[in-house]
Amino acid sequence: MLSALQETVEFKTSLITRLEKAERRLEEFEGRNAHEEMEEGPVPQEREFNEGEAECALLPENDNEAENWPSGAEWAFLPDDDEEKPMEMSSIREPKIEDDQNFGSCHAEI
Repeated sequence: MLSALQETVEFKTSLITRLEKAERRLEEFEGRNAHEEMEEGPVPQEREFNEGEAECALLPENDNEAENWPSGAEWAFLPDDDEEKPMEMSSIREPKIEDDQNFGSCHAEI
């Protein structure tokens, strides 16, 4: 009986040793991951639109600045899906083709 008790104690001791070793390794991995995440840096957040700041913004003073200046389309807000307006018809009218004109015909009259 004494040997069975001794084996149980040794087994329990080996389990505790393995558990402590696994905990140390886990802490090392967690420390590495936390360090790597800190090195990545924060994700830059997009600034909120400040209407007052936009109204006071300076306009470009020369052509070089104007080339890099965003156009109105780049500043325009996109409409919500619910509020989409129907597309307007173009005012350009295509010429009417009459039946007696054979555009693209491959038959030649002889």
